Amino acid sequence: QQPHQGLLEFDFEDVELGALLGTGGFSSVYSFRYHQEEEPEEEDDSFPDKDEKDDLVGKQLQWQSGNHYQKQQTDHSKAHERQEHHPDGPHQDLTLDLTHPSSDFFCSLSLCSSASSTLSASLPSSSSSSLCSAEPPRNANERNDDAPSSWIHTRHKKKERANPELALKTLHCQTRQCPKAIRHGTRGLQTEVEILSSLLVSPDDHEDENEENRNAKTTAPRMKMAHPNIIQLVGVSADFWTMPDTAFVVLEKLQETLEDRLQRWKTQIDRTKPLHTNPLLFWIPHYSNDSTHYLSKQAQQDRIAQVMIPVASALAFLHEQHHIIFRDLKPQNIGFDAQNGTVKLLDFASARRLEPNQVLKSRSGTVRYMDPYVYHKKQGSNGYSADVYSFAMVLWEVCLLQKPYSQAKTTAELARMVCSTTQRPSLKHVSLKHVQELLNQCWNVQNPNARPSFATIYDTLIKNQQTNEQR
Repeated sequence: QQPHQGLLEFDFEDVELGALLGTGGFSSVYSFRYHQEEEPEEEDDSFPDKDEKDDLVGKQLQWQSGNHYQKQQTDHSKAHERQEHHPDGPHQDLTLDLTHPSSDFFCSLSLCSSASSTLSASLPSSSSSSLCSAEPPRNANERNDDAPSSWIHTRHKKKERANPELALKTLHCQTRQCPKAIRHGTRGLQTEVEILSSLLVSPDDHEDENEENRNAKTTAPRMKMAHPNIIQLVGVSADFWTMPDTAFVVLEKLQETLEDRLQRWKTQIDRTKPLHTNPLLFWIPHYSNDSTHYLSKQAQQDRIAQVMIPVASALAFLHEQHHIIFRDLKPQNIGFDAQNGTVKLLDFASARRLEPNQVLKSRSGTVRYMDPYVYHKKQGSNGYSADVYSFAMVLWEVCLLQKPYSQAKTTAELARMVCSTTQRPSLKHVSLKHVQELLNQCWNVQNPNARPSFATIYDTLIKNQQTNEQR
């Protein structure tokens, strides 16, 4: 198998790993930059003889600087004459700094002995030139008869493209120590590349790119994702399909995950809680656990519009247009890009493309957000509805800023609560009526096939959002 032709290939030798961004079951994600060798500067072979080159530079300076340069040159001659009569002989070093009248040009004339001299000229430090000279006349009317017949033009160094900081996903050390784990981890990476590469499309301005930009080696992705709320796949390692145990995937770097943002939102809410004194703790103040400190109705509406509507849109796109089920929806797999905070669905290692009437029996996902039918590997769930159940759990967590089944003390107790046919998270503090109804429909465990599709979920959320904005 080969990755999509629009993917870039990266050599590990040119990769500099940065901070660890996150760790999953089989892989780790690091920030990194891709170092590209700067193109060598073309040698200026128009002057085979160095003396001729220095002479032409002097002529240009003399013509451009006029009488001011000639006056300083006269002063230099006098100083040179004084040096020849110096008691210590003519072998003392002498350096004269000649400044152009426009104050943006600097010339340094160094005399190391009476037999040799060197002349160098440079522009201020703000210039990017390696060898600079006075500019030639811009038109024929400005031409002076005394001007030199040829000019040394500025040679600019080719600037290295600024590569954005990206994310590199590869198998972590523990995975590499077990052959079975390597197989599972490698399959996850390859699945992610296969799924994401199938969602790549040509950018709108692809036809307008010039040949230089199209052929330039850069870490900018050649193709764009077909949906704005799915993480951008940039490329893979050069030996991705032949050396799976050392393979890596390059993705866009995100600012944070929904897990991080939920924790930040919860911290902000906690800081606004009123303090009261517990008699048992004497004077020590502590925060109240009263239900009035949950998110307000408007706050819940804003969080849903900010996070859950884009997620529903991405999942509707995957289900309806590409028959792809995500199978591991949770706050850790929802992120926000660093550019403008756009919601991104990430980590497609567990995703699968379903054939018509296909039902998956394998267990996949995180228990807290897992469909009970998936946990028991039953055939009652058709795959698409499992994503709907997980979406409901994340939606509930966004509204209440609490983990589902947070009262579970052990993994066994958590699994028992998840698999219960009657015990679902409380809707008491979900302020929006349409969200309460939607949650009951989405986590229906008596009849999973009765759960709504993501197209219906998206329409419901967006319709109520528009109604709320009109008020």
